[in-house]
Amino acid sequence: MNDKDKKSLIERVCRGIAANRVPGLHFPGYFLGLHARGMDKSEVWTALPYGAHCANANGDMNIAAIALLADMGPGAAMRVHLPEATRMATATLQLQFTGIPVRSDLECHARFDGFFEGAAAVQGRTSGRLVADGKVVCHTVGTFATPPAPPGVKVVPVPWEAMERLPPPVAPRDMAPDEKQILKSARAALKAVDEKRSFIEHLWAQIAKPRAGEEGGADNTVRIGPHIGNRVGHVQGGVMIGIAAASAVAALPANARLTGASAWYISAGMGKRLRVRSRLLQRGRTIAVVRTEVIGDNNRRMLELVTSHAF
Repeated sequence: MNDKDKKSLIERVCRGIAANRVPGLHFPGYFLGLHARGMDKSEVWTALPYGAHCANANGDMNIAAIALLADMGPGAAMRVHLPEATRMATATLQLQFTGIPVRSDLECHARFDGFFEGAAAVQGRTSGRLVADGKVVCHTVGTFATPPAPPGVKVVPVPWEAMERLPPPVAPRDMAPDEKQILKSARAALKAVDEKRSFIEHLWAQIAKPRAGEEGGADNTVRIGPHIGNRVGHVQGGVMIGIAAASAVAALPANARLTGASAWYISAGMGKRLRVRSRLLQRGRTIAVVRTEVIGDNNRRMLELVTSHAF
């Protein structure tokens, strides 16, 4: 990576920090350039631009970026049926891939499929498809709940219209402490880039290691910070899936391709660190299944992810 590319990535981070000063979304969404292209009660159309900021070392779009869109796009399809300032939390998310790599702008076409009847709090379900270069790359189904906001947090509407163009970057001297923490994480990620791992893989800590002496096992420890946070300060749901899925992939040989992922969000991603642990459930001649747990402080379980892989 040359100096021009490095400068461009840091500038994008600083623009994402500037945009994040507008309440309603979060740094990961602004950094990726998440925006709406069409929105009504029948279908919501959201998108992410492709580029070096969200690509793996092999050129494919990073799984966390894909999962973030698969989370936020369908979530928006339910959000248009709720009061504007409603807090939503992902309960379950399923991704079924078609095997087509993403190397162009990614779009999500999502629809709201209805509310769950009889629940004490509002819950709903959505479905959608992710499309790149005119081809469907992933099908998604999600369920969402509407928990109250954490104490002291005011939920405001998501400013979709503000995402089309990011504001000028913030100078480091003008950053708040949490913003400087994002920049510090970005600089550390940039320094770690090599031919095997890209900027986004380091920024979002997708460097899981196979577990010594155990076939199909892998571990990772991730520091929680605003660079992976959502708008209430917890780990963003799509990014968490990306971290867990990367661990599942690391547990298998290089010729295993991710075909599907089913996630259950058990508790909020908060605290100091995430511990990610993957173990092989089944390996046949052509497919494998891996279970990945994401655990926080005090052994608090945050996410369960079961992934399927094809050799």
